[in-house]
Amino acid sequence: NTIKIIIKNKITNLEYMFGNCSCLKNIDELKFLETNDINNFEGMFKGCSSLLNINGLVNWNVSKANNFASMFSKCSSLLDINGLINWNVSNANNFTGMFSKCSLLQNINGLKNWDVSNANNFIGMFCRCCSLSDINGLKNWDLSNANNFEGMFWECLSVKDIDGLKNWDVSKVNNFEGMFYRCSSLLNLKPLQNWKISKSHYNSMGFPLSRMNIIHNN
Repeated sequence: NTIKIIIKNKITNLEYMFGNCSCLKNIDELKFLETNDINNFEGMFKGCSSLLNINGLVNWNVSKANNFASMFSKCSSLLDINGLINWNVSNANNFTGMFSKCSLLQNINGLKNWDVSNANNFIGMFCRCCSLSDINGLKNWDLSNANNFEGMFWECLSVKDIDGLKNWDVSKVNNFEGMFYRCSSLLNLKPLQNWKISKSHYNSMGFPLSRMNIIHNN
């Protein structure tokens, strides 16, 4: 349940390095891992269901990485991701399922300073994060190049407030399918009125029609 790694040769790909290491709890020693040249982190900790915190990653240089898909998917013991607060993800384009099924995750403020301006794919990024209640830490995200939000907050059962998303630039997004599907605690949809997208896009987000009237009637 602990690790210590010495890598002598230059590496660029950490894809699924610890995938399904379900007993892994402590990754503090990874603070010494040289990540300057890594371009692919896909699934690196996917299925690490005992992982309690990722603070050991706080000083990682991930500036060359373009793929973070499923990196922490199914890390079902994580409570927060504040260890990612300093990450430079400005080169990233794929965040598909990065935190999907992190069922105890409550706080995503560690992402508040992320530069996601080059990213286009956010499919299922927080899918089934059923303990997540506050996503307003994402309010300053530059999503001007995003094109796919399919299932981004699918089954985030505890999310109550999306006011922080009201100024998102979603002008290039062409897929909102199930973005808020089964977000049963989310009652106020008025922040979405600012998005200036088609009625069909609103209807595809997964809300009951009775709630969609809040948008369509204003």
